[in-house]
Amino acid sequence: MSQGPLPFAQLLQATPTPNRAVRRERRQKDLVVYLPLRRRWFNAPPFSWLLPFRTEKAVGLDHLGTEVYEACDGRTAVQAIIEDFALRHKLTFHEARVSVCAFLQQLTSRRLIVMVGPNRQEPRG
Repeated sequence: MSQGPLPFAQLLQATPTPNRAVRRERRQKDLVVYLPLRRRWFNAPPFSWLLPFRTEKAVGLDHLGTEVYEACDGRTAVQAIIEDFALRHKLTFHEARVSVCAFLQQLTSRRLIVMVGPNRQEPRG
């Protein structure tokens, strides 16, 4: 259930969590991530007997993408991922933030990760 985009301060505290349905395959320094495709009416028999349909979509990640994707472990907040990335690549926090947040947005739109926001306490009254 999507609640819309998080405010920036909450986004930094959010935790990127990998999609459990994704299959990963390592190729040297790079990573290929396979996402199962939704089954459509035309993928069912008898059509599937005649035509081969893909069952998953592959997304290739370079070594920088692999580094960020593997940091999305469901425990590490976005802010910590950005800080680690900036430290390893000798960037400022703001330079790293632009690249990492843009990449996390792509991963989210491709359903490879889910952003889990911080727990919000509703005031009881």
